[in-house]
Amino acid sequence: MSGAELDTLLMGKYRVERQLGSGGMGVVLEATHVALGQTVAVKLLNAEHARSPDVVTRFLREARIAATLPSEHVARVSDVGVTESGQPCIVMERLIGRDLDAEIASRGPLPTAEAVDLMLEACEGVAMAHAHNLVHRDLKPANLFLAERPLRPRVLKVLDFGLSKEDSGQHAGLTGSETVFGTPQYMSPEQIQSTKNVDARSDQHALGMILYEMLAAQPPYSAPSVTQLIVVIATHPPPHVRLVRPDVPAGLDEAIARAMAKRASDRFPDLAAFAAAIAPFGGPDARLRAKLVAQALSTHFDREPSTRSQQPTDEAPTVPVLQPALQTHSAVTSSAKLLDGRRARSTRVAIGVAVAAVITTIVGAVVLGTQGDEPAVLAETSSNATAALPSPTATAQQIAESNDANASPSASASAVGTAKTSKASHDTKPPQKIKDSVKTSVETFGGKRK
Repeated sequence: MSGAELDTLLMGKYRVERQLGSGGMGVVLEATHVALGQTVAVKLLNAEHARSPDVVTRFLREARIAATLPSEHVARVSDVGVTESGQPCIVMERLIGRDLDAEIASRGPLPTAEAVDLMLEACEGVAMAHAHNLVHRDLKPANLFLAERPLRPRVLKVLDFGLSKEDSGQHAGLTGSETVFGTPQYMSPEQIQSTKNVDARSDQHALGMILYEMLAAQPPYSAPSVTQLIVVIATHPPPHVRLVRPDVPAGLDEAIARAMAKRASDRFPDLAAFAAAIAPFGGPDARLRAKLVAQALSTHFDREPSTRSQQPTDEAPTVPVLQPALQTHSAVTSSAKLLDGRRARSTRVAIGVAVAAVITTIVGAVVLGTQGDEPAVLAETSSNATAALPSPTATAQQIAESNDANASPSASASAVGTAKTSKASHDTKPPQKIKDSVKTSVETFGGKRK
């Protein structure tokens, strides 16, 4: 067994049970978390690649990338580290089932609706990566796993983001343009020419080829050697699956051919458009799955506008980036009008409160002036508005006299006379100067004099 023997303890907590598979970069083991009793899959980088800092960096980046993609269609990563022997490793969920490559080899051509549904699941997982500015670059049937689930239908999961590329350019140095990464059978023409200059539409090209293979049970391109295969992919027009399987609907055939177009600009603008084009040929939930692909692209985005250099293409980036909302002239004008309106309302409220206070003071003065023992004071001092306001001393004296009046034999007559006089004083109109004072106050606080 490459990298670890049975019962070996990795990172002090994962006991190796058996080998699940191997590939060019390393080996995948089944292990048990000794503390939790949980079965996991451990991917070990082989010793040869472990000596390359660039390969190790890419390998460990897979863990971070997969961990940031919250989708059930991406294999979940739970841990990352280095073994006791110095081999980098990634700990992932243990999947039960088989990959799409084995599924096609076992069953042959898949029913049209089933193939479309599986492709829509793959699109959802890859779209989540695209929304995080990641391009997978190594999509193939062997990296699409059909995982069994208890009491639920199986689910397709995208594996192996170790060759993924970040569009931000932060790790541009990890892949030299002279090196070709990925599987030639599923590469796009632009990826064959330069691994660095690929975008999300390169993954779309690979997914189109995989859908073709699910329907035809054979790859769209074939050649006697890898070199000839690369030439065919780069120069030959995309084949139509209806030539191999006539029962495939024409609309689906055209959508697959467009996804495999030689020029990236001739393909669908993004995976959401590709998913929408093939959804009518899927099962009952296909259109809903296509909407989930669009939602995956639009929900997870960069919070800041990208500052990366543009790819050497004449098309706009296919990964949606949320741009800050621009304040147009109409928006600014509307905001200013709203602010002015609020200020005007505040001013009117302040004026109304002030005027009400003045009127209340004057009315209160009039009422107090008419509650006394000698109501004629208001009429006699009408030439002076301030004379209508009784002093605290006068008020106390009036109260004392009122008490004395209640004790005298003539209290009844006096009370009757006072009541009549008070009624007359209430019927009397306010003096002219009081009216003028009210008007002056209103004008002072911004009111209009009528």
